Amino acid sequence: MSKGSFSAVLSLLKTQGDVNVLSKPRITAMNNQKALIKIGGDEYFVTDVSTTTVTGNATTSTPNIELTPFFSGIAVDVTPKINNDDSVLLHIHPSIIDIQEQNKTIDFGTELGSLTLPLAKSEVRESDTVVKSKSGDVIIIGGLMSQIEQDVVSKTPILGDIPWLGEFFTNRDKKNEKVELIILVKPQIVKQNTWKQELVKSSELIEKWYPSE
Repeated sequence: MSKGSFSAVLSLLKTQGDVNVLSKPRITAMNNQKALIKIGGDEYFVTDVSTTTVTGNATTSTPNIELTPFFSGIAVDVTPKINNDDSVLLHIHPSIIDIQEQNKTIDFGTELGSLTLPLAKSEVRESDTVVKSKSGDVIIIGGLMSQIEQDVVSKTPILGDIPWLGEFFTNRDKKNEKVELIILVKPQIVKQNTWKQELVKSSELIEKWYPSE
């Protein structure tokens, strides 16, 4: 938990490694009501397969395929509870959902044969946190880590492109990189003059970045 601004926290994190800001959303939630942020997209995968058989002069069977959207990306839901002393109890649930396609072959028998269908394979990393803070504090949540393995290829120009012989001028290596998702949350209790104060701050920032002549 920090009393500083987001910029101060980001500057501190940059001393520990490379930092990339994915999003800076602002959401408004009622007391004891959940607010949700999602960064990513949906992909459709097969979730159900059935067959329809029609009997007439000839018996025909038709496969019916049901597609369902699966979200892949980062999702954070926050439920605030405001106390009488103007402190905020936050229930924060971040999750990283990675959906990959895996093909499955299903045998429908002698009439339809087999079908290869794209199914969803999911990997989920999530945490659940309850924290109490004052209005305006910056809450830091980490621990959602992943490891990325990459193939690094370096070669001598021209010589490295020669078939077969180019392998003698090529170096192949594997690079392991650890990535951690850090979530910064700053609760702000909305009172009578809150939005007016925020507008003043925004106007000051705009004037600082784009000064009027």
